[in-house]
Amino acid sequence: MLSAQRDALVHAARDTSDAALKAQAETRAALLDRVLRAPSEFRVQVVLGEIVDADGARKLVQTTWRTGMDYFYPASAIKLCGAVAAFERLNELARTTAPGADMDTPLAFHGLKAKDKLEDVDASNLAGGKPTVAQLVRRVGLVSDNEAFNRLYDFAGQNWLNERMWRAGLTSVRVQHRLSVRQSPNDSKRTPIVELRLPTGALLIEGRWGSLDLGLGPAGYRNIYIGAKHIGDDATIVDQGMSFFDKNAITLCDLQRCLVRVVRPEIALAGEPFDLTDAQRALLLDALSCYPGDSANPKYERERYPDAYAKFFLPGVERAVPKGSATIYNKVGLAYGFAIDNACIVDKAGGRTLFLAATVFANSDGVMNDDKYDYESVGLPFLEGLAEAVVRDAWVAK
Repeated sequence: MLSAQRDALVHAARDTSDAALKAQAETRAALLDRVLRAPSEFRVQVVLGEIVDADGARKLVQTTWRTGMDYFYPASAIKLCGAVAAFERLNELARTTAPGADMDTPLAFHGLKAKDKLEDVDASNLAGGKPTVAQLVRRVGLVSDNEAFNRLYDFAGQNWLNERMWRAGLTSVRVQHRLSVRQSPNDSKRTPIVELRLPTGALLIEGRWGSLDLGLGPAGYRNIYIGAKHIGDDATIVDQGMSFFDKNAITLCDLQRCLVRVVRPEIALAGEPFDLTDAQRALLLDALSCYPGDSANPKYERERYPDAYAKFFLPGVERAVPKGSATIYNKVGLAYGFAIDNACIVDKAGGRTLFLAATVFANSDGVMNDDKYDYESVGLPFLEGLAEAVVRDAWVAK
């Protein structure tokens, strides 16, 4: 796998007559080749998904490269699971204890601790200024908002989030903690009281404790100690790799299947379909495909949030096919040196569709948790080059 795609990019580098463009293309091809020739060093994994007709049904065929060879930290890519689980939790409540609740019902979040303040305002929501499941999902999809994901985590609860993913056939999922907050494992298991502020009055969802065994050892993940050294909690250097035993996890194949369930729910996959209404799925698809600068609610400045802000494959796709000719539904991740994109790329004119998920580790100094990673020089350029190569091979070279 990937030799044909790499060749497509190399040929593209040779085909241009513009010296500057040719030099840039050759640089991209060289980086792609460098990473692919040292896959263990860069902990590379790639999954290409294609939709085929077989036995009277539409099925997903995944072609994989090095999947399962190493643990990778999914970072914000795991937020897609949180968005789906929160919608499913809302639908369950609407069927049982909260009739009339929907994705625009105002929410209020109590604190985990006595000193924490009640949170019942979302200034980003131009339709009322209140947090809602719909607005939190938009923020997660559009700009990968950590605070919004953490509130979806609180709403769904740790047990519900994981168990719903497992029932959907995504058995590798391990969502153990919120993002970008330092909390103990016990606090990560806890969720606060959440209010649904219905027209008939406030309905309280009691705080819950996660009770599942989510450690990565039983899940069969390999090489969960990463790096040569790491910065410890006391800010000192520890002369051993950083353990990811208690971190979030999902295999790259399951990450792609999660997106397939959202974008193409008619595809036959193992496990239960997601419990999403048509309106919820439409909102999620819009949040996963819309550029931040095009969003009406919430609004984002394009200067701060350019089109590729949360679409790492986008620059490569737009080098392979005309700008604006493809729609990308995706969720990215970027943390601890790992860069991930999980995307469905659709040709607007012909309807051709391919799913591409990839992860690469970019940390040349070998020190973990120091916030010094090679995203700009290796991680993001590799993902761009990979997307360009795959799209050229699939759609242009044919």
